[in-house]
Amino acid sequence: MKDSIILKAGDTLSIISNYVVPVHNNTPYTYPSFFILGLVLAIVLLLCFSKKFLKNVANHLFPLALIIWVCGIILYMIGFNEHGSENNWPILFFRSCLSSLEMFATHSDLLEVKHELHECPRYMLYFSTIHFIAVLITSIFVINLFGIELKNWCRRWVRNYRGGLCKCLNNKESINTYLFYGLNKESFQLAQEIKDKGDIVFIIDKKNEGHNGHSNNHFSSLLGLSHDYKHEIEKIVDDWKGMVIKYKSYDTFRKINWMFGTSIHLFLLSNDEKNNLEQLNIFKKDPYLKGKNVTYYCHAQKTLVNERITNDPNVKLVDSSYLSVMGLKHNAKAHPVNFVDMEIDKLSGKLTGVVTSAFNALVIGFGETGQESLSFLYEFSAFVGTGGERSPYHIAVLDKNMDNIKGCYLAQRPALRRNKCIDYISADTGSTQFWDTIDELISQGLN
Repeated sequence: MKDSIILKAGDTLSIISNYVVPVHNNTPYTYPSFFILGLVLAIVLLLCFSKKFLKNVANHLFPLALIIWVCGIILYMIGFNEHGSENNWPILFFRSCLSSLEMFATHSDLLEVKHELHECPRYMLYFSTIHFIAVLITSIFVINLFGIELKNWCRRWVRNYRGGLCKCLNNKESINTYLFYGLNKESFQLAQEIKDKGDIVFIIDKKNEGHNGHSNNHFSSLLGLSHDYKHEIEKIVDDWKGMVIKYKSYDTFRKINWMFGTSIHLFLLSNDEKNNLEQLNIFKKDPYLKGKNVTYYCHAQKTLVNERITNDPNVKLVDSSYLSVMGLKHNAKAHPVNFVDMEIDKLSGKLTGVVTSAFNALVIGFGETGQESLSFLYEFSAFVGTGGERSPYHIAVLDKNMDNIKGCYLAQRPALRRNKCIDYISADTGSTQFWDTIDELISQGLN
């Protein structure tokens, strides 16, 4: 049985050999060499100039490598089928597996292939093509692994050299430098809009970035980021022609000091406002930013404390809750005046401007946006009533953490402390009290 298996394996190899290697070696084998050469060159050019095609190949490297590895095994089994390995399929298989793997390390065992195959054009064509593709796969893998990092480093070096040369010649480039601290949605949206107006630089501080798993991108792992940021980094470096640098305290801006333009805009737009303010103070003390035209944009609520901390004309507080409520203020359909009844003059039939009905509103959630919404509703519902006083109104605010929020809110707005028209209710959205309150407000005429 064992001998028959070996004979069948040997017969199979003989059939494959007869197909790959012509039986009649006296007849020279001709093939369209220029066509093959042109096809190979076309593939190389396609890989070099088609970014989309290169990405698709890079995403399917493993199946491609597996196919080429199997093809290499077949070629080497044919080539090693002589002397002590002749028709001995286990030895042929294991030797061929090792030699086929070495193809991806740019190594060839052609010297160990039987010499009559060296003179066979068809075998050498297949052998060279398979080795070429194996090396190409390895090259694409290396480029995919280190290409973004190399491109990022080269771009930083070129920009620094360009900036240093301009400063030596006392010829400052009139260019904006946009520095974004951290990877977040807000920074990406803004960078997308201003990418053509100056140099885009993202500063990554790995201690403040989330780790959701091990990185499958070398550049991301070097920066201490998870694989979730792979596509964002590629977009910064490839599409926006920007740079990504790792934050290292005061040494960070020294590396890119020469590339700074005439105007520097530094954005701290993460949702962690406390960290934004802390990092803002660190950047303001940085020796490589002092004396330069720097404008800081810090995402933080416009409270009295924050405005005193950032008492600097070059610091702009970006209050997202204030900006979102500004959208309501600029939308005439959202104004409380649309939800009340007004008195009509009997003689002229025109509105007198006097409100005759009560305005009832509800704010669910008393975070930063909820607090700005309450201020908006309180101010924009101040109408003249029938008796010449303010028309009746009632505003209910619901939040499960109301007991912890209400004190600070009223401390900054002492005029609202004794206002009986505003109710601060502590209730979770899943509680019975929450839904009972909703039903009660609706029954009372919630606008």
